[in-house]
Amino acid sequence: MDTFDEYMFIAEKSPVHSKFAAIITHRNKVISYGYNYVTDISSKNACCCYEPNKHSVHAERHAIMNTKNKALLRKCNIIIFKITYSGVVKECRPCEMCQKLLDKYHLKQKIISDIS
Repeated sequence: MDTFDEYMFIAEKSPVHSKFAAIITHRNKVISYGYNYVTDISSKNACCCYEPNKHSVHAERHAIMNTKNKALLRKCNIIIFKITYSGVVKECRPCEMCQKLLDKYHLKQKIISDIS
């Protein structure tokens, strides 16, 4: 499986219609990934969503939560993208909350690009 296919596979795991993925790499190897999903209100890792008693977990936050060695994040890159309803890969930028999270963990060389 080449890199693009691997990234698409990760994004397709998102159970919601607007599929976002965040992939954290170190030395060109994937060390963590995340995708957006909706959870119930009891989750401490979520932010407000438009459905009552539901919260959305953003891909960037999910990827950071899945990283085993948080100290390594200073040496990592992050790739963030979206798959549209029609299956097209689009450039994506983090929201203000996620940007603050990326800054907090000092992710180096944030790569936010169009993969297609």
